[in-house]
This record gives sequence, C-alpha cells and structure tokens, in this order.
Amino acid sequence: MQSKVVGSRGPLWLDLSRQLKYGAEMDWDLISKTYPDDREGIALAMAIHKVVNMSLKDAELSGIDIVKISTSNFSEIIPALSHVVRSAWVSYYKTEPPFDMNEAASSFIGSSSIKVPENVSHVVAVFFNNALRAILKKLRETSPEPESILSGSCSFCGTYARIIFDEEAQRTLFCPLCSHSWRYPRVRCTVCGNTDHETLGYIEAEGIEGVRVYFCRQCNHFIKAVDIKDRITPDAETMDAITLELDELAREEGLNPVP
Repeated sequence: MQSKVVGSRGPLWLDLSRQLKYGAEMDWDLISKTYPDDREGIALAMAIHKVVNMSLKDAELSGIDIVKISTSNFSEIIPALSHVVRSAWVSYYKTEPPFDMNEAASSFIGSSSIKVPENVSHVVAVFFNNALRAILKKLRETSPEPESILSGSCSFCGTYARIIFDEEAQRTLFCPLCSHSWRYPRVRCTVCGNTDHETLGYIEAEGIEGVRVYFCRQCNHFIKAVDIKDRITPDAETMDAITLELDELAREEGLNPVP
C-alpha cells in the first residue's frame, strides 16, 4: 500500500454553505472554532438547519417508494422537499420564496441549475441540502433496517460514504445523506472494490492527526478515514466538516471525491 505525507497549508476558509449536508448531531461550536473566519456562514447554515427540521414535522412522507430511494431515485421526494423548503423559507425570512418552489425542487433532484434570483442563490442550496437529508433520515428511521451489502454506497439511499471510522479490527462507513452506517473491509476501495495493495494507498497531512485520505489508483477516488482507537472523536458529520482541508489536498494530488 502506498503512503505519502503532504504539507498542510494552514487554515482553509471555505464556503460551508456548499459543504454542509449534515445536521442535528453536528458540533457547531467545534466547526466554528475550526473556521473562525467563516462564523457568519456557519451560523447561517445552523439556523437554516434548525428551521428545516422544524418544518419537517408536518411533511407527508407516506407512500414514498423506498425501493426507488435505494437506487438514488429521489423523484418521489419532490413534493415533500418542496413543502419543507417552502415552510422553512417562510419561517426564516417571513416571506414567500421569490422563485417557483416545485420547479426548483425538481431541478435540485435532477442535478440541474436552479433558476432563482441572484441575491438568494447562495442560500437556496443550503435549504435544499438540509431538507433532503432530513427527509431521507426520517424515511430511514421509520423504515426496516437496510440490508447489509458489500458496497461503499448506502444500501438505503444509494449515496456513497464520504468518511470512515477505523477501529482495531473493523471499518465503519457513514452515509452523508440519511446517516446510515455499515461495516466494510479495511483493504478495499469503497468505489470500485479494488483490493490490490499496489494500487491502494493513503495520504497524511502535517498538522492533522488521526485522519488519513485513502485513495485508489484504479478509479482515482479518495475517502477520508478517522482513527478512533483510544481517542475521543466527534461524530462523523462533524469530522467530515472540520477536515475539509484534506479534501482540498487530495484534489491537488489529482484524486477525485466519491461519486
């Protein structure tokens, strides 16, 4: 297995509104300490997360086909997504959204450009990301336990894990959307399933202890892994958020994030 240590560039100030898809379990204070220059953006993400989860309470989720969800087909979620985002928007801004909510929800699910006024474009994705995660998490919690499969993608919603927790003899993957977790072999690419030691490796960054970037040269993807042996570690969501510098370093090495 290949290994490499790269230099840390110091604090990395990112627009967290593009990154945060996690929610209730996150340690917002730790995230704020990690990115002190982006406290305003973090406070906005936290406030939007709160109103989104309040708006989820009266969303109609019955009748949604869980089998389709498992293949990342989220089309049946669009009505609930529209309802939650509109309700959260009105709660936060005290006014109706200045765009067609159903059209925006359809575009978001279809990974198309969302047509919204420029002055609100920076927050629309934050509302939709939080709402999608909240809906998927609630659906998973109220559905039968997903079957255990040998895959780097979530068996409930089909989303690839972004982060791993490593222990002595086991490795646990975490879904960034529905929060499902599952066991996975230690020496195996989470994207293509490659088990060849010669084409698997990891990167360590100076100044960042206990977290590595594992990569595969067959598919050129990477995933972050946190060593949780003999240490107190924040939840997976928080660890992903406070180690965004490693994502940037991996990209500079020519690696791609999971699909």
